[in-house]
Amino acid sequence: ISSPSSLFQTYPAYQDLFAAIRGIKPEDLKTSKKVAAHGLVFMSSIETLVENLEDKETLEELLRKIAVRHNTFGLLVPDYKKVTGLFLEYFLARPEVEKLETPVDFLRESWQSMFDSAVSVIGQHVEPGP
Repeated sequence: ISSPSSLFQTYPAYQDLFAAIRGIKPEDLKTSKKVAAHGLVFMSSIETLVENLEDKETLEELLRKIAVRHNTFGLLVPDYKKVTGLFLEYFLARPEVEKLETPVDFLRESWQSMFDSAVSVIGQHVEPGP
């Protein structure tokens, strides 16, 4: 996974969920400002979740809002698992991670545990579309 646009390369059907990028050629996704903007929103959300790991009520409310915001797309728990899995691989492949003293296996297990918990809470608020 080389970039956040890999979501659409790996799971092309997801591109149609985003009206702003529907119909953009796959080769143009890597340079799309709209994809970049959504990537920044996604990363900001991850940062906010991490910042609130010790505040259970706030964390649960943030995750509930993520589910509600994405319910109109008909996303289910497996969809969230796909996205978090791609993010994890993208994150662990970053050159900066190699420079950390923390073992990659520990990072993988820690992040996976956080995402599993987050997706579990999101799953409590998923309301699939028609």
